[in-house]
Amino acid sequence: MLTVAWWLRWCLGHGRRLPHVWKCAAAVLLLQALALLELLDFPPLLWVLDAHALWHIGTIPLNVLFYSFLMDDSLYLLKANSDLLKVD
Repeated sequence: MLTVAWWLRWCLGHGRRLPHVWKCAAAVLLLQALALLELLDFPPLLWVLDAHALWHIGTIPLNVLFYSFLMDDSLYLLKANSDLLKVD
């Protein structure tokens, strides 16, 4: 919970000037929602899909979403640092 609180605090602090922060907040919140599948176990559906399998399936798009956030943030930082290093 401490990690979730830290990430959401970071997102709130940077959300106004960075348009891609919503991806980070969404990934963090959706991952916490998926954690409920680990806690609220249920019998397998069709003898194949249990809560743990659905948790693994649900984390696939979250990796793509968080990677997209990391790429956008890295490009922002590269542009910000290159603007600082320019000599006129």
